[in-house]
Amino acid sequence: MTTAVPAAGELATPDRLRRFFAPRGVALVGASDTSGWGRNVVESLETSGFPGPLVMVHPRHETAFGRPTRPSLRDLDEPVDLAFVLAPPHALEDVLEDAAAAGVGGAVVVAAGFGER
Repeated sequence: MTTAVPAAGELATPDRLRRFFAPRGVALVGASDTSGWGRNVVESLETSGFPGPLVMVHPRHETAFGRPTRPSLRDLDEPVDLAFVLAPPHALEDVLEDAAAAGVGGAVVVAAGFGER
């Protein structure tokens, strides 16, 4: 599946920027208790008093950081404007397609494993 990309003039609208910089809800995709990046995201949002939902997403784990997980961004019940993506390279395309289908406004991809082969 391919998701349409907006025209350049539509990429930085005020609403799109608000959803990225002041999200109503955040998802952590690839959430795992062993992830240092994930722990940093969770702790930063908690200590800053982030008021919106913080949703954990992982296809195999039932919980992460003491919270229940959803198997996919397509399974969200809460509005999520921003996803932090800690997924391996082979899963990234599917995760971003799920984000677009779920109406997630933006994503921060913590990249690893994309070296040249």
